[in-house]
Amino acid sequence: MHYVSISFNKRTFNKVNYRKYSEEEFIALVYKISNESDIPKLPPIEFYNMDMIGLCEIGKKGSQYHIYRLAFNKKLLDGKSYTKSQIVDVIKHELSHIIATLLYNDNCKHDSRWEDIAKELGCNPSPSACLTQMDINLIIQPIPQPSKQYFILRCKKCGKSIREVNILIDLFHLFLMSESKLPITLGSLTTKSECCKSTYTFEARVDSMLRQLKRAGELTSLQEYLSNYLVEKGTK
Repeated sequence: MHYVSISFNKRTFNKVNYRKYSEEEFIALVYKISNESDIPKLPPIEFYNMDMIGLCEIGKKGSQYHIYRLAFNKKLLDGKSYTKSQIVDVIKHELSHIIATLLYNDNCKHDSRWEDIAKELGCNPSPSACLTQMDINLIIQPIPQPSKQYFILRCKKCGKSIREVNILIDLFHLFLMSESKLPITLGSLTTKSECCKSTYTFEARVDSMLRQLKRAGELTSLQEYLSNYLVEKGTK
């Protein structure tokens, strides 16, 4: 069994993957993707500073479901919090809610009907922010087995173990978003450690991490790295 410690390499940042948008430019992008998806009409598009990245507000009047609001977090406009690919994924995620509502006259939320539409539009069928398109540059170093758990979130400053689990995605998602300025939480955890108000490092059992990333269809470049790592270590 092989374990690694994962941290961010802040020295590498590909500006090509990012773009700053005005509200008008962002709305034009939403309409462009909407037209390509044959959506007949959109509600007014708004921007906000709340926790959620995107919002499609659906309500019922009589026997008919309606889309009342389509809104996006202003962080999507700043040119540094999300890659261009992530932004397209977020837009397609919310448009999938609109299509599902129109098609089924129901609030499908993130059920299998919504998932099928999201896949057809070419976005990641996940309720949370898409990790696949993140511009991440990670430092990955081998370490001794840290504990009986497969995955450990640690305070980057003092090294304290914050959470130890066997299921990867939610905790790793928090780690990946810990460098952002968004108020993202996982239960009682935030993007800063309670002990030092620091970001995190992440420790993982390599084979288990690779298996769970493949199952989730996330971070193919990281999957490739971990596969090669295991080959170099002589482990299939």
